[in-house]
Amino acid sequence: NSWLHTQEVLDRFSSHEQQARALYAEFVEKGHGEKRRKDFHHGSHLGQILGTDHFADIAIKTSDQGISKPIKAMEILTAVCEVYGVELERMYKSGNGRPCSEIRGMVAMLIQNNEGIKLTTLAKELGRDLSALSKAAERMRHHIRNEESIKMRHEEVLDAIKNSTFQA
Repeated sequence: NSWLHTQEVLDRFSSHEQQARALYAEFVEKGHGEKRRKDFHHGSHLGQILGTDHFADIAIKTSDQGISKPIKAMEILTAVCEVYGVELERMYKSGNGRPCSEIRGMVAMLIQNNEGIKLTTLAKELGRDLSALSKAAERMRHHIRNEESIKMRHEEVLDAIKNSTFQA
């Protein structure tokens, strides 16, 4: 691929290729013990692009695969409900137990991770308190880090959103 240039990366370590390769290998080895870094897993466009807004704009313009259109809060809510097998109408009712609170947390977190949408939009749509949704999103992040079943559900939701008719 034309976007991958090893020399540019190696030049950041040294102008001498052999020394640069050794320093790069050392850099990579040091990183093996690192814990998961959020900045490598939360990009714009539902995590499809990692980088600055400027980089994302260039990537979108030059991509031969294209990029999906910006998604809306209701599209995320609908997709999450479909993955969880819960009717959308249940999200508008107060209470409704753990499945609905988990869904609201998942949706809130996805909205916070998406630059084009504000959590206030979801709060207004569902008639929920903004701070409660924000806390639910934070709880969801914790669950994704610590519970394999929730992590898998999150990946399933992301796949559903990326592959949905909303993105056509």
